[in-house]
Formats: sequence, structure tokens, C-alpha cells
Amino acid sequence: MKDTDYRPVAQKNGQDSKTKYTPKGLGKRHTQALIVFMACFVGILLRAHLSVSIVAMTSHKNVAPTIVEDTTNINTFVNNSDLYYDTTENIANVVNASEMESTTTETTPSEIDDANDVNITKSNTKWGIIMTYDWNKATQEMIVFSFFVSYTATMIPLGVVVQRLGWKLPLCAAMLANGVLSVLSPWAVMYGGWKCLCLVRILQGATQSMLFPSVQTMLAKWAPFSERGRLSTYVYTGLPLGSTIGFQVSGFLSSSSYFGWPVTFWFCGVLSLICFGLIAAFGVATPYDHPSISEEEFLYITGSTSSDIVPKRRSTPWKHILTSKAFWAMVVVQIGSTMGHLFVFTEIPQYLNNVLHIDLKYNGWFSSLPFVCMLFAAVLYGNLSDFLVSNKYLSLRNVRRIGNTIGVPMAGAFLLSFSCVSDARAAGALLAMYSVMHAAVFIGFHINHVDLAPNFAGPLMAVSNMLAHLSGLLVPVIVSTIIQDDVSNASKWQVVLVILFSIQVVANGVFVVFGRAEVQPWNYYDGDKPYSSDPADEDLHLKTKA
Repeated sequence: MKDTDYRPVAQKNGQDSKTKYTPKGLGKRHTQALIVFMACFVGILLRAHLSVSIVAMTSHKNVAPTIVEDTTNINTFVNNSDLYYDTTENIANVVNASEMESTTTETTPSEIDDANDVNITKSNTKWGIIMTYDWNKATQEMIVFSFFVSYTATMIPLGVVVQRLGWKLPLCAAMLANGVLSVLSPWAVMYGGWKCLCLVRILQGATQSMLFPSVQTMLAKWAPFSERGRLSTYVYTGLPLGSTIGFQVSGFLSSSSYFGWPVTFWFCGVLSLICFGLIAAFGVATPYDHPSISEEEFLYITGSTSSDIVPKRRSTPWKHILTSKAFWAMVVVQIGSTMGHLFVFTEIPQYLNNVLHIDLKYNGWFSSLPFVCMLFAAVLYGNLSDFLVSNKYLSLRNVRRIGNTIGVPMAGAFLLSFSCVSDARAAGALLAMYSVMHAAVFIGFHINHVDLAPNFAGPLMAVSNMLAHLSGLLVPVIVSTIIQDDVSNASKWQVVLVILFSIQVVANGVFVVFGRAEVQPWNYYDGDKPYSSDPADEDLHLKTKA
């Protein structure tokens, strides 16, 4: 390869994307998409499993009690006054600290069972750190949402880091850190209680805040205009697939008499470390940097993108971004979508367990149902959107409008209906329909960052994702305020969903009126230099095969 001057003839968003450079078969862009798909899969897997695992971590009935012949050899291990741990071989003695003080070593097993003061259980697993914890609903909410606190707080600064360094190095760091922290999590909670688990989740959230800016940056560099819908949805199907596997694996392992909930953390951690190795070995920041990309594919990608062809450090135009109506319209609809999705992501396992009384063994399957449906629907939406735009049946802006309308308020209506039924099969069907509808956001706001400013897709995603998840932190507040500890009251859950649905309807209306899908002029901003909306005015260079 060598550098040569070349000015692309079709670099504006909305151009006829069927250029003469269209390559056949799988290319390097597909390899990069697959790598980032894996990162999305593992990243969401690390988040998703805790919603089910925490049910096992706080449910005493998941480990069957047995008769213990000798209860005098009880070595108590105090864990932040949450529990005591019996270190006798394979005996987990889980009990509230205040209750333990009222018992004596002469108490017989039958007396213990009758009084229900001490819950002595024998685990059939070979892992020595399996125990359950007496955490109330508020504490559980704090643990689950501690991830999103740091995830939100560090989004903008780390999004700028992605903008500066490209997507590969930040994504490597995120996968490495998350893998190590996940492997260490069972010991962290054993020795530090729920506060230490919160700390681990905070660190994981901080490093994962680079995930979506990295994904958007990769798509901006590697996705041709004519394949933007398909490649983006293929990449983002890692999210529902990761949620599906996360819920199923955590439900299976947590309810298993052999494995237990700690194995879920180890399983996710190992996958994250494997993903780190794949990104480090095969990830490439831009087509310009790829050592073996063909001339045909290189021209196909760079001839239909509004992103910089030669890697270039641009100053982020914060003033233009923060005063853009199109950007804020995208942010508002993302907030509405995220609040609804975070409810499904974090609260559905509790709803299934406490309202529909679905056993933990099957909770993972029911919790994963929405994401199975979302997986297949997302692929369909991605291919359909490219077909409609490429053949000029719909404008890109209308495709984004329709995608958001289907994926936010229409999906919210099915979620509200889900809370109004008591039959498990009917609830499952409505939850599936919610997911089929919600998958349309992948052709809505999810890729709108690349539409507006591919050169700044990472910072745009960082800001919008931060604001969306910051607003999403209201979800546990709403749930805790309305439901409190009355977790089996279906009417209170319905009130929560009515509030969320109302927010989604308003948010989508804002995007329909003010949303855009055209490249914004500030995409070409370069410090104090004047910018132009015409890429032909840029000093662009393509490399071609020697």
C-alpha cells in the first residue's frame, strides 16, 4: 500500500451508495464487526447476570437444608454483620447476626429447624465460598445500580479518550479490567460484604463506559453507508445475545446444587479475558491502518463515509454539539428508551420471582426471553432499513423516526400490558412482543450518532449515553419509592410502568419533531479553523494498492 491523492466522489450521507467499488464476500470490515460484536456480547453479559445471580445470593431456599450431626464446631465469620459463615466442611451457616447471638452451641438441629433462628445448610458444591446474604430490597438495588453510577459518571471523559486513541486500546482495557474484577468478585463479597461488591461493580462500570463510544467509533470508521444498518445491528445483536446467555447461565448455575452463583462470576470473567485477547490480536482502529485490506474494500468503505479517511485528531466541537437540536432530540429519545430497558434489565427477574412466582431455575429463561426475541428482530430491522434507504423507498430520517417509534412507545405499551396479566405464558408472550418492538431502536437512535457526526461518534455516544443512564438511575428510585418492600403487589408495579410509558411517549415525540439523520456541518470542525459540510473541501487522502 502507498498513499496517493484522491478525492472521493461520493462522501455525503444520503448519496447513491452503490459504487463500482462494491466488494464481494466477507471482508476486513466484517472481521472488525465480529470482534466488536464479541465485546458487546461479553460486556452486557457481565452486567446482565447479576440481576438473576443476586436472587440466588439472597435466597436461602436455593440451598436445601440438611441435618448436621455436630453443631458445636461452629466457627463464625462475620461479614459486615450481614451473615455468619460456618467453616465446617461444606457447611454454610447463613444467618442474621442479631439472631445468631440468641442461640447456643448446645442447640440441637431439630430445635434449630423449629425455631428458625439459625439456618444451617449443607451445600452439595465443592466451592467453599457459597453463602447467602440477608440483603433487603434497597441494598440489592444499590448493588445492581452501583455499576451504572460510575458507568454514567465517567462516560464523557473516557469517551474523549476513545476519540483520541481510537476504539481498540480503550476496548482492550475495558475487557481486561472487567475480566479480572469479575473473577475476584465472589471473594470480594465474602470478605467485604455488599459494600465491597458495590466497589467492584463501580470499577467495572467505569471501565465499561468506554464500550459504546468504542463501538460507535468503529462503525464510523468501518461501516460503508450502504451497510450501516446491517453492520450496526449485527454488532449490537451482541447486546441481546449477551443478556440472553447472562440470564440463562446465571439462572442455571445459581440454582445448581453443584456449581452455585460464584461460578457465574468466574465464567463471565474468563470470557472477558478471552475477548481482550481477540481484540488485542485482531482489532484494527481504521481501514487506513489495516496491513492487509484490499484496495477494492478500502475504496468501498472510504468512498461512502463522512468520517476522516486518514486518521486525524480533531478538537471536539462541544459548543456546536451542545447547541444542536438534532443532538438533543436524539438524547431525549435515548433517555426514554434507556429507562424502559433498564427496568426490564434489572427488575424483571424480581418481578417474575415475587409476582408471578416463577422459580429461580426458570427465572433465567423467562428473563432471557425478551433478549432472544430482540436478537432475531434486530437483524431483520437492520437489513430492512438498508433495503428501504438504498432503494429510496424511505429517507434515512424517516427510517430513524419509525425505528424509534416502534422501539420506544410501542414497545412500552407491550411492557405495560405485561404487568396486567397473571398467567406466566401470557406474560411471556407480551414480554417477547416488547422485545421484538424494542429491537427497532438499533435502526433508530442507536446509530444516529454516526449519522450526525461520524468523526465525533464516540463523544456523541458518551454524552447521550451518560445522560440516558443518569436519567435511568431514577428507575430504582421510582421502584423503591412506589413498591418499597411490597414486591408482590402487582398494582404497584403497574404504577411504575405507567410512569415509564408516559416518559417514552413524550421522548419519542421530541425526536419525531426535531430529530435529523443528515451529517452536521460541525462533523468537519477542526479547532479554530472554519469547517465545511462538503468533504471535498477537506484534505483527504486515500491509500491504494501499489
